[in-house]
Amino acid sequence: MRADIFCAQERIILHEEARNDGKISFFDTMKEARQVFLIFISHQWLGWDDPDPKNEQFAMMVAGVKRLAYDSQKRLAETYIWLDAFSIPQRNKFSQRAGIQSLPVYVSIAKRFLIVAVQSSHRDTSQACDLESYMSRCWARMEQLSFMLKKGYDHMYIQSDCTGFCKMKEYHKRDGGANLMATGQAELEANIAALFVVEGDLTCCTLKHPNGCMCDLERLVEPFVALYASMLCSVKNGRDRGKLAPMMLEIERHKSRIFPTTFQYLTVVDGVEQWREKSLFGKIIETAEAMCAANPKIAFVKSSQQEEIFGQAITERVHGCTQSDGDEHMTYMDTAGSAFTARLAGASGSSQTLAEIQEECSTRFSWDDSPLEL
Repeated sequence: MRADIFCAQERIILHEEARNDGKISFFDTMKEARQVFLIFISHQWLGWDDPDPKNEQFAMMVAGVKRLAYDSQKRLAETYIWLDAFSIPQRNKFSQRAGIQSLPVYVSIAKRFLIVAVQSSHRDTSQACDLESYMSRCWARMEQLSFMLKKGYDHMYIQSDCTGFCKMKEYHKRDGGANLMATGQAELEANIAALFVVEGDLTCCTLKHPNGCMCDLERLVEPFVALYASMLCSVKNGRDRGKLAPMMLEIERHKSRIFPTTFQYLTVVDGVEQWREKSLFGKIIETAEAMCAANPKIAFVKSSQQEEIFGQAITERVHGCTQSDGDEHMTYMDTAGSAFTARLAGASGSSQTLAEIQEECSTRFSWDDSPLEL
């Protein structure tokens, strides 16, 4: 949504209303989307089905957007906003799931990342909501990590009633001591906290997965694996090695926490709570690392193209759609990345060998050092 349209609203509107009123902008290719000045707003929903039931967050969002546009010397009419409430379908759960699983791709094309947090309470649980509770959210950590790894730390901002408007690094500097930024540890500490995505809070877990519904942790696997594979490729290629090396070291130290093979699932059946262990990452990470190590040509793909190769696969198995009229849409079907991640996701339960998976990938895409045109 264009920022001038967004700021003219009186409240946060959901996707369906915004779509029907013609207030949403659509981009058919990643190339088009990257050309605009996009602000990604990350926040915590204050109700199960309403992001801002008391209309407390909206004014803060508008203030943050206007400040970022002004500081970047951009007019509101040439600034675009990505906000989950209207950028992801809310009523069609199939499309909603696809949009949620594509979050890392959406975040990666943003020019600015704005965290908005108000001191309030959740309408349905009465639990306190603030910047601290936002930082504990699973999807919030995933969004932060996706931006950090692609764009770094300098363009991340916070707008909250406890901090005002500030850069995220300034918040961590105040939080961690005067000498923290001098050693560069503020950025690393924030990155490390964001790495523990699966330890974050989830609404579905709070609701105890009614009717045995899938846990969002399971939905996180594909985008998280895609993000990690992109990191492996960047490090292997020497791209962003200095920035990513400390992160990769922390991943090695805490791999079992960051990528647990299983998790404890709680649901309620006939009024009785039932716990069971379910598979999460299984052997997928081991397979991803082996594939990236065994296929050095994958490192020739540029960083900006990796997000398309791996990121598009996030939605392939959900959408099940194909390209139309020869145009590349946001899901980018039938590239090597879709084969890579789709095969990877089923690797632990498949009889297909690593060599066979690699062969399938290589036959669907020509790995060389030429630019990738999607």
